[in-house]
Amino acid sequence: MRRADIISAALLIIFGLLVIFVVIPIWVPGHQAGNYGLRAQDAPYLTMIVATGLSAWFLVRRLFFDRDGDEKAPIPRESWKFLLIASMLLAVTLVMLETIGVLAGGPFIVAVFMIMMGERRPLAIGLTAVLAPLAVWAFFWKLLQFPLP
Repeated sequence: MRRADIISAALLIIFGLLVIFVVIPIWVPGHQAGNYGLRAQDAPYLTMIVATGLSAWFLVRRLFFDRDGDEKAPIPRESWKFLLIASMLLAVTLVMLETIGVLAGGPFIVAVFMIMMGERRPLAIGLTAVLAPLAVWAFFWKLLQFPLP
């Protein structure tokens, strides 16, 4: 388990640094006018700095102070495969929603995730896959007047 902790802490540090130095500066807008109050970047920066710092502390602790045995990870191989596939599907989801929109890409994505989670009833998959993205679109676009891709 020590090895898994070291690897996961290192990955979290890399992810945190990537978000701090690449994602937040590109995707989070700054002040448009004036120099007042908190900037939009302040909360994401604070969150990622704390998370990255705690990951670094955990890595140092596991490397130098906690030297207990390296027992097997508690998660079976099949779960790691599922996690990897779901992560890749989330990346594809982001691309689909940005390119073809919520109403076109949403039903496909919801249906695929339902099948991955074990749902096999076609009517339940079809209704949920159509109604869930439609409800999200209606809530954000029509009720809150917040445009979706």
